[in-house]
Amino acid sequence: QSVSSDGSKTGGGKNNQSIKSLQSELKDKEELLLDVKALIYDYQEKIKDSVSNEEELNILLQRIEEKKKIEEKKRRLKEKIEEQRKLRIKKQEENEKLKKELEEARKQLEEVKVSYEDLRSKDDDYNDIEETTANSVQSHDI
Repeated sequence: QSVSSDGSKTGGGKNNQSIKSLQSELKDKEELLLDVKALIYDYQEKIKDSVSNEEELNILLQRIEEKKKIEEKKRRLKEKIEEQRKLRIKKQEENEKLKKELEEARKQLEEVKVSYEDLRSKDDDYNDIEETTANSVQSHDI
């Protein structure tokens, strides 16, 4: 038997058991340490995957934002096209109205020309009558 530092007596057999126990405990702790290292490695891989996934998500979010901007541009362009179409239709309607007014003005002009020609013809007839009458009166006076 031997005396330990705290004053208790220890036997030689117990010392061997204590060493074996400590070795077994050390082996258990080494295995536990390996398990912890494996867990740390797994977590590091998961973190890398997570960072990679986050980067992919950020890229996807950027694409979504770009798509939203493109869709907004398309919407505004469609609105402008619709406005242009409405303006074109309005101008066509105005042109049709102006064509009708022009045709009506041409008809009125033609009517005025005919009336003018009639008046001119009647005026010529009147002048002929007047001239004939004047000639008749002059020849009568002679």
